[in-house]
Amino acid sequence: MHFIGSFRLGVVFASLAAGPLVLMWNLCSAIATNPEEIQYFTFERALLFIAMLLASIPAGFLISVLPILLCTALMFRLGWLDRQLRSPVFWAGVGALLPGAALLVLELVTGPPDRPLAHALGPTPLIMVPGALCALIARSRTKWSERDVAELEADPHRR
Repeated sequence: MHFIGSFRLGVVFASLAAGPLVLMWNLCSAIATNPEEIQYFTFERALLFIAMLLASIPAGFLISVLPILLCTALMFRLGWLDRQLRSPVFWAGVGALLPGAALLVLELVTGPPDRPLAHALGPTPLIMVPGALCALIARSRTKWSERDVAELEADPHRR
């Protein structure tokens, strides 16, 4: 039995949105932590930000397409095996935890050995929210064939 369904469109949309989502979330975080800096956001800086936003689309796509493809394929398979794992809440949780955990491991491995764990956690939330949003975008375009799911439930030894 082969899978009938589709997740490729979700991978494309989520990968295209990854760069702008990270950039927008970082801007929101910067404004939230330093609200007095908003007065320096001039028209020229707004144009620069728009240019950065446009440049982040292909850059974010190239960086994120492989991880999003692998995670979406895994989540598609899990959702095919169990309907409850198709939940958008589950997808958002996995989408937040996987990039957050990867960034934390990267920070711990490449950072100085005497650095406290709290310092390594610093940039992790900046990638978790865009990761959850990308997972929700991928989930919104993922479709499963109900016929195959019914066959699998009728014969659980085919898993």
